[in-house]
Amino acid sequence: MIRLFLRLPVALLVLASLSWGMGMYFAQDPDVVLDEGLERLTRTYPQARERELILDEARMLSSRAWTGLNHLGLRSSALGQAKVFVTATHAASLGRTLPLGLLLAVAGVVAGLLFRERMRDARGYASPTAAGLGRLLLGGGVLWVGLFGISPVGAPMSSCYVAFLAIAGGAALYTANLPLRL
Repeated sequence: MIRLFLRLPVALLVLASLSWGMGMYFAQDPDVVLDEGLERLTRTYPQARERELILDEARMLSSRAWTGLNHLGLRSSALGQAKVFVTATHAASLGRTLPLGLLLAVAGVVAGLLFRERMRDARGYASPTAAGLGRLLLGGGVLWVGLFGISPVGAPMSSCYVAFLAIAGGAALYTANLPLRL
């Protein structure tokens, strides 16, 4: 499990770089990028007040990020600014749903500990295959949430809820299939 969490940041950086690179290579009109991002935000947050709070937070985050990028000597482009704003929108909406994700992860660990009691009563056994699948679900969910938060991927914002469920299921499966003696 420790190796998984040591490899995840590297995989996240590689995938984020690919996402940004592909997004800039297959460049669209900046207005199209912003319209698609705002459409995804509208589908996820239909309440105007909540959407405005997220957009205000995204404006603040994107202006800070763009100022930092300009200090690095990068040229200013409208497409880059649009993609940074969409990424800031992702980060702001993810910040609002992260407590739910953490709660689901803790619930998954607790459920796994409860299911682990079956081994103490000799009604089950620890399955290395199930533990491996749990690690895969947990790592995939964490990877997707991280990628969604730092890149302008074109996925719906509700995909983070699926990733949170994968994290919870993976944590439950992994914890339930740990051997009794470590």
